[in-house]
Amino acid sequence: MYGDRTRAAVLALQADLDLDVDGVVGAQTWAGLDDAPPRPARAVDAQDLRDRGSRTIREADRGQALTATGIVGGGLGVVIERTEDAVALFDQGAGLLDRAQSLALAYWPVLLVAAAGLLLWRHLDQIKSARVADARTGSNVAR
Repeated sequence: MYGDRTRAAVLALQADLDLDVDGVVGAQTWAGLDDAPPRPARAVDAQDLRDRGSRTIREADRGQALTATGIVGGGLGVVIERTEDAVALFDQGAGLLDRAQSLALAYWPVLLVAAAGLLLWRHLDQIKSARVADARTGSNVAR
């Protein structure tokens, strides 16, 4: 009995040696393990995985597209709704700091949506990066 990482390594080794990929360390796997060279990292990127139909990459791409749409759509709606108020506040502000504060107060929903969207975008980007790293090392084999 062994953990998930060991199982992933056994599955990757079996795939590399063209053995039955079953996770069982039998006689053929032991023999292959004795003669196995260090495993090179594969040259894989997100586009390769996208082309191969990776669900993880596809869903992260979809999430990023929806995030961008939400930021633009939500932001534009608030901007259009509050433009007159923002212009009035901007005209009332005496100094640059007052004007910046006035704009921030008028557009705080846009700033909040943009910040949340950027955080979500970054998280989805990290998911894609982790998926690519898994593909390069083979730790995703037979998962």
